[in-house]
Amino acid sequence: MTIEQLKYFASIEQLNSFSEAAEQLYTSQSTISKQIKALEKELGFELFLRTTRKVELTGGGKLLSPYVKRILMEYDAMQQAAGKIIGKKLNSIHIAAIPIVAHYGLVEALKKFAACYPHIYLQIKERDSDIVLQKLLKGEADVAILRSIHPELKYLKNLHHIPIIWDEVCLLVNYQHPLASQDEVSLRELSDESFYFLGSHTGISHFCISECAKVGFIPYIQNTELSRYTLQEIISTQPAVTLMAKKVAEHIQNQNIKIIPLKEHLQLDLSFAFLDRTHNEPLNDLIRYILDYENHQQPDTAPVP
Repeated sequence: MTIEQLKYFASIEQLNSFSEAAEQLYTSQSTISKQIKALEKELGFELFLRTTRKVELTGGGKLLSPYVKRILMEYDAMQQAAGKIIGKKLNSIHIAAIPIVAHYGLVEALKKFAACYPHIYLQIKERDSDIVLQKLLKGEADVAILRSIHPELKYLKNLHHIPIIWDEVCLLVNYQHPLASQDEVSLRELSDESFYFLGSHTGISHFCISECAKVGFIPYIQNTELSRYTLQEIISTQPAVTLMAKKVAEHIQNQNIKIIPLKEHLQLDLSFAFLDRTHNEPLNDLIRYILDYENHQQPDTAPVP
C-alpha cells in the first residue's frame, strides 16, 4: 500500500470517475486502474463498483474511506513538521516564467496558492522564453510558464505543456497611422509595414513572423531587441507597427496607441511546461489550483487531494 494509491483512491471517490481522476492528477487512466487493482488485491476486496455511467464505493470502500482521509491528512502534517525540523519548507517549486505573469493575473493566483499550501515554497524568476526553456531543460526550474508556440517545444521529448490562459494576437499602431481608422486588419494588409518586436528570443516574435510567412510575406523588421517601454514609445510616435498578445497590450498606458484586432484571430496560450523528471505531487497541486483559479472558481482553500 502506497501514499500514491491512497491519493488515487481519494480522487476517484471525490470525482466518481477514473478518467476525471486521471485528468486531475495528470496521469493516465490505465495507471490509476492498475494501482487501484493492486490496492484491492492487497486488501482482499473491491473498492469501487464500476458501471458505464458512474463509479461508486463498495461497502469495503466506504469502510476504508475515513481511514484514507485521515492517513493523507497525517501525511501532509508530517511533511510540514519535517520541514520545520530542517528549518525550511520541505517542498519547493522553482518556476521560470516569461515576464508577463502580472499581465495575466497570475501574481494574485500564486499568492493565494501559497496561502492555501503553506508547506510548499514557491520561487519564481522571470526571463525571456529561450532562457526560461533552458532553465527547465537544465533542471534549474521545476516548471516553466511560457507560450506553447515556442518553436523548440514541439521537438522536445518528455516535455508536457498544459494551457492556463488563452489569448490572441493584435496589432498596435499610433492613432496617426492610416490603419488606425479600421476596426479590424488582416495580416496581408501589413506586408509593406515596418515592424518592431520585443525580442528575437520571445516566442511571440517567432510566431508572428511565421504567420506572416503563411500569408505570403516576410515582415520588414526594424528592431527585435527592445524593452516594452521603448517599443510603446516607438509605436506611439512613428509610422510603425507591432504585433502583441491582447492581454499584454491592454496593460500599455499610452493614449497615442490603438489596439486593433486581427481578422485571422490568431490564438496563443500561456502554459505550464514541465518534464517527466520534475513532475511531482507539489507541482500537481500548483497546476490543479491555478487551473481552478483561471476557471473563475478561485478557491479559498486547497482542493481535496
